[in-house]
Order: sequence, then structure tokens, then C-alpha cells
Amino acid sequence: SGRGLRDLMQDWGQINWLEGPGRSECANIVAGMLDGSRHVAIVTTASLPWLTGTAVNPLLRAAYLAKRGARVTLLVPWLAVPEQRLLFPQNLTFAKPADQEAWTRRWLEERAGMGAAELGDRLTIRWYAARYHVEKGSVLALGDLTSYFADDERDVCVLEEPEHLNWFHHGEHWCQRWALVIGIIHTNYWSYARSHETGGLMAAALTQQINRWMCGGYCHKSIKLSDALPPLPRAVTKNTHGVRSEFIHIGEEVAEQLKARAAAAAAGVPPEELPQPPFTAGMYFIGKMLWAKGHRELFQLLDAL
Repeated sequence: SGRGLRDLMQDWGQINWLEGPGRSECANIVAGMLDGSRHVAIVTTASLPWLTGTAVNPLLRAAYLAKRGARVTLLVPWLAVPEQRLLFPQNLTFAKPADQEAWTRRWLEERAGMGAAELGDRLTIRWYAARYHVEKGSVLALGDLTSYFADDERDVCVLEEPEHLNWFHHGEHWCQRWALVIGIIHTNYWSYARSHETGGLMAAALTQQINRWMCGGYCHKSIKLSDALPPLPRAVTKNTHGVRSEFIHIGEEVAEQLKARAAAAAAGVPPEELPQPPFTAGMYFIGKMLWAKGHRELFQLLDAL
């Protein structure tokens, strides 16, 4: 028909990511978030008690925003009981979403110190139908995720793993429904595809190009957690997660142990009688012991020392 690419993109809705809100408008949106006049939708690909990053960090993000006064809706996947057994620890299962939500809110209160007194009624948790894909190790949505939000919930949307959420998205365009759409990039899918037993460099390159389309086409701005993640359109690198207080307390305890050991040595205590050092090696690791987290590269670096 001779129509230009811009016209075709506009039909598909992609023109929105080329004409996102300006800086002053974004500032107004953020101010409205914190005074409760604008709604924040957070959509993610996992839920507690699966202790993976895309379950824990979006929940804490939603809770801290609610604690600061924002009205937040967190949309998380609901899995059938047989699939819960594949992911949840300690044989935990839930017959209905309300039971899982109650468990999640107890975890928030006990582990993060944010209960009803801190959150009020500002944090809503909703559930979308999903299935767990064993081969991909991923939760995939069933249906249109935009349909879970009301017409007055169109202000800010945070897509946790926007590439993952949009691999099979077939609903309304996120940028047409929300004034500001932000993608949080958690996972290096390029590395996963390259190291997967059925993957390789070609699979990694194809995965990365698809992910660029998903993030570029559905987010006004993407935020990478680290520059170790591949480049994406309109992406910045920021630590949006912070550090949980539990890890800070571990560091404080270790610091006290080191001070006690140093004081004992300064007082002339023989080396064999000094308190046991908190670490017996030159480094420590906090994280999941998964091969895909870069252990091959770690071993290569250690071998080169």
C-alpha cells in the first residue's frame, strides 16, 4: 500500500514509546504517586513463597511505595497446586489465592517489618492465571494482563521483566493504557539462552533481539539492575532494589566480630586463643547456587589466578 514504517508503527501502538512523557510530566507523575493521587500498577512473573528475585523484589517495591503513601496494586501469578509443588519450598501449597496472599502479607510483616499498621489499605494484591513451563523454568501468563486493572488505574505501570511478560502478550498496548510504563530488567536471558543445553550463540542472539523488541515496544523507559545485562532501547542502569535490612544486620554482626578479634590481638591475646574469624577465605558469596548464575565464569577466573 506504500504506507511508511511510522504509519504501521502507529497502528500497532508503538509510536507511544517514541513519544513518552517529558521530564516535567514524569516529575508530576512521581509526585502524584507519593501523595496517593496517582495509582501504581506493578506486574511481575513470580510470587512468594517462591524465593526468586522477581517475587521478592517487586513485593518489597510495592510495599515500600505503599508505606510512603502511594496506592499500589501488585499483580502476581497464580499457579495450580501441582505446579506450586514444583516451585514452593517446604511443601507449601495453597488451595486459593486468598490463602497465598495471607502467607505473603505475614512474610512482609515478619521479614520486612511492614504490616497493616505501615501499609494501611494502600497495597492491593491481585492474581492472574498462569502456568509454569518446566523446560524454560519460567511462569507464563494465561490471558491479557492489562484486563486486571480498572479504568482509574492508568497512571504508572512497572513491568518486572517486561521482555518475559510480553513474549506472549496479546492484550491492550501497555503504553496506550498507562501514562508512564517502566520496565525493570532482572534477568540476563542472553546468557541463559547461550548456556542452555538446547541453546547456543544463535539462540542467544535471537532471544536478545526479541527482548529488545519487547522492551523497546512496551516501555517508555527500561531500568537495568547492572551493566552486566545486555543493552536495551532507552535503558539506564540503576540499583532499584537496595539492600534488605537482614543483609545489613549480617554485615554489622561481622563487623563486631572483626572488632572483637582486633581488640583481642591488640591486648596481646595469643593467635591460637583469638576468636574465630567470621570468614576463613578472602571472599564470600550471597546468592542462589545455580549454574546459570555465572559459576562457569567464576571458575574460569579462579583458575586464572
